[in-house]
Order: sequence, then C-alpha cells, then structure tokens
Amino acid sequence: MKTQIFSRHRYGLWRPRCMREPPALDWSFRAGPPAPRTALLVNPFYPKDPVASFGKHVLTPALALTSIAGATPPEWGVRYWDENLLQGHPPKDPFPSVVGITVHLTFARRAYELARWYRERGAKVVLGGLHVMSCPDEAAPHADAIAIGEGVQLWPLAIRWGLTAFLWRPLVEAARLRHLLRRCQWKDEEAPQARMKALAR
Repeated sequence: MKTQIFSRHRYGLWRPRCMREPPALDWSFRAGPPAPRTALLVNPFYPKDPVASFGKHVLTPALALTSIAGATPPEWGVRYWDENLLQGHPPKDPFPSVVGITVHLTFARRAYELARWYRERGAKVVLGGLHVMSCPDEAAPHADAIAIGEGVQLWPLAIRWGLTAFLWRPLVEAARLRHLLRRCQWKDEEAPQARMKALAR
C-alpha cells in the first residue's frame, strides 16, 4: 500500500505533505558538545495554503532574521534556517551553542517543539517575536531566555552576556529594562546591516 503524500484541500486543490507537515525531528539523535560561539536562527515551519502564493512561502525566505544575524557579534558564527524553504530539518552540525527562534501564533507549537529538541541536546534557546511579546508567560517555560522588545538590540546582549541580564526569567522591572536598552541604542548610521550570507544555500 502506497503512503499517501497528498491531501485534498477544501477548495479541491492538492497539497504535498511537505507543505502541510514540518520535517520530522530525530529524537534519537545525540549531539556532542555545542560548538563555542556558534549561533543558529530559525524561522519555524507553518502549513501552506494552496490558494495563497507558494512563491512567497517556499521560494522567498523571511528576511527579518537576517537583521538579527547582522546584529550577531563578529566573533560569533551564525546561520539562518527557514524551514518554510522546504530544505528539511534545521542544521545540527556543528551543533549550535545558542539557538534563536522566532515565534508567531501560527507556528508557536512548532517553535516550542524545536526549542525542546535543541535544549535537550545542550543548546541554549532564546525565543522572540510577536507571540512572545504578546504571551511571555506561555513562551517562558519553553526557553532559556525570552526577548521582549527589539530583537536587533537584544540579541547581541543575549549571547555576549551569556543569556543573562533582563532576558532571564523572570523579567525584570520596566525601569531596568529601559536603562539597559539605552546602553545599546544605535544611531541610524550605526545600525547593523542584514547578514544575507547567514542564509542556507
């Protein structure tokens, strides 16, 4: 009996399995020690709507995390993986020491699944994005740290300070947060540029 790889959409269109199900995670995989100063940024998978633009979803990567990659300290290696480009499971060689995952409501469950997979193998996970800002109490148990605010400013602090300061649970009071953010404000001409080379080839 052949395995069904297509499903019928309510509009009568067909969706390949790779567009409706995320790549399977290998829970038996055993990672070695995380590579020092190695960061991975992940945009999690979400099911595709066949009446929407496939090109937008599976041909063009989301570029927001390239700005986060650009804010990564130069002494760190960084890679960006967009699961929606249908290239499979996020990379695990070298195994990253820090993983940043963006979270939206549409793929929060997948984001938390990825966070668990990497944390159980020794990586530190930072969750950020609109859903984390809206529901920090929900996101916090799934991460070593959560970013509330402008990710381009918070990300370099998170990895340089070892995920300490205001990113650790519980969140500190707003006054301290404002003080710390003032220390990392950039002028427009000093803002980091998107790092397109971090995208997987």
